[in-house]
Amino acid sequence: MSSENKKVLLEIKGLKKFFPAERALFARVKHFVHAVDDVSFDIIEGESLGLVGESGCGKTTTGRMIVRLEDPTAGTIKIYDKPVNDYERMNYHSIVQMIFQDPYESLNPRMTIFDIVAEPLNIHNIGTLEEREAKVMELLQKVGITPPESFLWRYPHELSGGQRQRIAIARALVLNPKLIVADEPTSMLDVSVRTGVMQLMMQLQSDYNVSYLYITHDLAVARYMVNRIAVMYLGKLVELAETEELLHNPLHPYTKSLMDAVPVPDPEYKRGEPNILGSISAPIDPLPICRFYDRCPYREILGDRCKTQPHPELKEVSPGHFVSCYPVHEGKL
Repeated sequence: MSSENKKVLLEIKGLKKFFPAERALFARVKHFVHAVDDVSFDIIEGESLGLVGESGCGKTTTGRMIVRLEDPTAGTIKIYDKPVNDYERMNYHSIVQMIFQDPYESLNPRMTIFDIVAEPLNIHNIGTLEEREAKVMELLQKVGITPPESFLWRYPHELSGGQRQRIAIARALVLNPKLIVADEPTSMLDVSVRTGVMQLMMQLQSDYNVSYLYITHDLAVARYMVNRIAVMYLGKLVELAETEELLHNPLHPYTKSLMDAVPVPDPEYKRGEPNILGSISAPIDPLPICRFYDRCPYREILGDRCKTQPHPELKEVSPGHFVSCYPVHEGKL
C-alpha cells in the first residue's frame, strides 16, 4: 500500500508544555520553562519519525505527552483524527505504548518476566491464563529471548541490559499497538548489543505494522531507523524532511552543526569544531525571536531580521522539506 493510501495515525498541532520554574508570593508562578513550544507534525501508519536534538530540547517531553504521561499546556494530539482525551485511557494505551530509555528502571524488580509482559493482558482482561502464557512465550521468542520457557519465571536482575530492553519491547507489543514512542531505546545499552536491538525493532515494525516515534540524539541511529527526521532545538522544531534528504541537504544552521558533530569511523580523519557558537541557552521565558539566534554562526552577516522578528514558522522550502529559518526562507543560506 502506498503512503498516499495510508491513514494519518498521529497528528500533533501547536503542542506546548510549560513547567513552572519559579514561584512568587502566594505561589503565583513567575517564570516558566518552555519545554515544548508550538510543535506540529504527523505520522502515518507504518511510518517511523525520528525526533532528534540535544539533551533538554524537549524530545522526551513531547513523547511523554503523546503517551499521556504529561498533560499539554496547549495544542492538540490526535490519534486517527480523534483527540486523545476522547479515548478512555485503557483503550488509548492499547493503541499507543512507550519503550523507555533505561531498561534498569522501567521494569519492576519484584515481578517475574511473565508478570511484566502479561500485565497489560491482565489489566485489559484478555485471554485465559494459558492463553496469556502462550502469548508471552510467543513474544519472548519474537524478541530473541530464547528458549522462552527458561526466562518466564526469572526476575529482571537476572538478565543483561540488552535482554531487559528486549523484555520492555515485548511488553510494549503485547497489546498490538499502532504507535510506539521509543525514547532513546538503545542509548543505555552496550555498543555490542545496540545493533541487534535496532535490527529487532525494524523487523518487529514490519511484522506488526507498527509506527515509531523514535527519540534520539544520534543522527546515525536515526538514519538507520526512521523514514523522516524532525530536528528540535529548545522546544521548537527547526527542520523536518525525509531522512536521506535531511542528511544530504541540511538547511538549518543547527542541523548542519549536528551533522558536523557526527563521528566518522576513520582514525586518520581530522575534523574541526562544529560551526556553532556558545552552549545551549536556558529555556526559561525565552525571547520571542529565533531560538537559535544566540548560537547561530551566521547572525552577524544576516542583519537584524533574525534578532527583531518572531521565531520563524516551519515553512516548506522544497517538497516535503520544512525549515524554520528566515535566511533559508529568503534563499540567503
